[in-house]
Amino acid sequence: MGHDLHVGHLRKPPRNRAWRKLHLAVAADSGQIVASELTHHRIRDSTPVPALLEQTDHRVASLCADGTYDSKSVYEAAQRKGHGQAVRVLIPPTRNARLKSVPSTAMKER
Repeated sequence: MGHDLHVGHLRKPPRNRAWRKLHLAVAADSGQIVASELTHHRIRDSTPVPALLEQTDHRVASLCADGTYDSKSVYEAAQRKGHGQAVRVLIPPTRNARLKSVPSTAMKER
């Protein structure tokens, strides 16, 4: 028995559609998804990073992300997953980024 398929597009999406964002942590060497988090569309992209990193049992050696993840909470979460060793964080700073005169240990990587 075959599947019934409907191919096409909606002319206008429903007003009450609840958009979600799927955040993924991917192992750079294998491409395997190692953690995932589903959030409401209004949640900042950097917010679920600590929860993503907590889902993995392995030590994190480096973390790469785009500029929307440039926040103190991301740098601190990455350093915690280093298990005492420095984690290389590769995130381009936002356009208006400024370092404090005495940055936290995690933010020195920035």
